[in-house]
Amino acid sequence: MQSETNKSIKDKRKRSDIWQKEQKTMMETLQGGGARFLEQGKFRLAAVLAVLIMVGLPLVFQDYYFNILQVKYWYYCGVVIAAAVIYVIMAVIFWNRDRKWCDGALLKGLKSNLSLKSLTVAEWAMLAFLLASAISTLQSEYVYESFWGNEGRFVGLFMIILYTISFLS
Repeated sequence: MQSETNKSIKDKRKRSDIWQKEQKTMMETLQGGGARFLEQGKFRLAAVLAVLIMVGLPLVFQDYYFNILQVKYWYYCGVVIAAAVIYVIMAVIFWNRDRKWCDGALLKGLKSNLSLKSLTVAEWAMLAFLLASAISTLQSEYVYESFWGNEGRFVGLFMIILYTISFLS
């Protein structure tokens, strides 16, 4: 009777070990799939954004070019804001999948790889330009106009933020 009990315990341990190995393999597969999901989605969205801007922007007009500046401004704002919203939705989906399936392992891996040293010179230059524009806006006598860029070409801090989002995507 005792030998059957020992055999039963050994079988349970063996099944538990096999289950743990399968679970570890499944987690590694999910982690690789999650990273691929995020990267593929990011590159696809960046490609769509580039096509919409490069192809769509020259073709968008209204009222025979009478208000060309406003129409192109609103088109660009709409495309970049829509892309930013889609990026946020993708990040939330990724975060939920990671939390649910991988116990946050993917996010921990991304955080460990993310550092200020990983930024390129061009990214640093863009962030410095954004910072200089923000300081300029805050120091302006006309903060509202400086933020929205109402006068002239509509290039205020808001548009520079959109340029930064577009650049970093």
